[in-house]
Amino acid sequence: MWSSQWTALITSTAPGYVTDTQQAVRARKAIRLGYDIRAQEFGANSSHQQPTVPQDFAVKAGDVVLDIGCGTGRSTVPLVASPASQVVGLDLSRGMLKRALTALPPTRTALIEGDAEVLPLGDQSIDHIASRRALSHLPDQCTVFQEMWRVLRPGGTLDITQFGDRILGRPIERIFRSVLRDITGAKATTLLGLFRPPSIGGVEAVSRAAGFETIDLLATTTHRRVDPERAAHSLLLATTYICAQLDTVQQTSLAKRMRAAAKSRADADGLADWTYEIRLRARKTAS
Repeated sequence: MWSSQWTALITSTAPGYVTDTQQAVRARKAIRLGYDIRAQEFGANSSHQQPTVPQDFAVKAGDVVLDIGCGTGRSTVPLVASPASQVVGLDLSRGMLKRALTALPPTRTALIEGDAEVLPLGDQSIDHIASRRALSHLPDQCTVFQEMWRVLRPGGTLDITQFGDRILGRPIERIFRSVLRDITGAKATTLLGLFRPPSIGGVEAVSRAAGFETIDLLATTTHRRVDPERAAHSLLLATTYICAQLDTVQQTSLAKRMRAAAKSRADADGLADWTYEIRLRARKTAS
């Protein structure tokens, strides 16, 4: 199920489950390699809808906008269409950035291979930050918000959308803790170091701790027809770091259980709570 390149990365470092610090280091490597491997197929799924720039994002001529986790550039395209003088796309994956090069115009855009936890940008160099479904994959969100605060100019704004702590109608951690405990017999206490969707309260707490003022905070649930195969694939894609630690038999069992979980969440019409997202808009208060 998983490439030998991926498995080698995980098992050559330290087999089995690791401490939080070790896991964070390996998670970054896993994110980078995982998206490099899947760069060509990513976005082919019709569920990845083209985002738009909210009318209240307030980008002005001369502004510099940063897109964290720009991936293939789908989320960056509408930002380039805004009045901003420059749009910077940042991603850990070189493979995803190569795809973004073909999607974005060469003028007014810059692509950077980098880590959101150590932004390769100067203090107060950015006017607005956008991020779509990227922050949930990062091991240390406190540091990410502190870095966003550092690079934003006073009065600058965040517009962040990320997966919340309910997927397929129940908390994802509960699903994986239960399934992984059954499959591995291990205590599932640190198994979600890579993909740990936050609660809506957690998002606001981390943002406020970094110094941001909340403009608004919303949670939305999207209903759509569930294809169990696609649902299972999406869940496993989001937890590849964990899955790569399992042997082939365990991986097969996990995929089967996730397909069953997806199917069981559908109602009589084949609809389910497919994606639970949290959108935060916040401002760096002028100092």
